[in-house]
Amino acid sequence: MASRHFADLRVTNGRITNGCAGLTLAQYLLARETHTSVDQITLDDIRRLIPGDAGQDPAEIPRQWGERLQALGHNLDVTDDPIIRTWQASTHRGRFDTRPGNPHR
Repeated sequence: MASRHFADLRVTNGRITNGCAGLTLAQYLLARETHTSVDQITLDDIRRLIPGDAGQDPAEIPRQWGERLQALGHNLDVTDDPIIRTWQASTHRGRFDTRPGNPHR
């Protein structure tokens, strides 16, 4: 999915790493929950994972996605699960990081 939109983008500084982790995680969640393959997941499917309601706190996304991962059998506290490491990267840096001073908020 990302290759279609970013084929000419050369990543050298890691600034979009968190976005890639979030996209990968979204595709994984949707594929597992719908019992389908990742290539069947659409951009609209992924957009539905992000709250559209202006009143909803974006900081809730990591908690909600964590709950979904737990429902799929993942332990959020382990470090040897690549899915959980991706979730941890998405929740501690970049887009989902709501700490003051984060340039990616």
